[in-house]
Amino acid sequence: MNLQRKDKNTLIIGIGNEFRIDDAIGLHVARRLKELLLENVEVIEASGEGAELLELWKSYDKVFAIDAVCSGNNPGKIYRFNVHTEKPPTKFFNYSSQ
Repeated sequence: MNLQRKDKNTLIIGIGNEFRIDDAIGLHVARRLKELLLENVEVIEASGEGAELLELWKSYDKVFAIDAVCSGNNPGKIYRFNVHTEKPPTKFFNYSSQ
């Protein structure tokens, strides 16, 4: 699955689950960004499954993933990580079936 068009070099992935209230934030952000029709930017929604994400972003120059995490901080706290220079805290990668 290669979604990239020749004129798009940046991918924004809104990650989440529509039925898990705050876990849907990535999807809502992606929907708002799609409305902006950003030049050279592809905006998609995804569930967050690892293999799917790798396949989606493999042919883009820049990728931004927007997702909710359980960090222990107040709701709305934004974290930004450049995975080329730092590792995101492992506490953000807990999966559950709730």
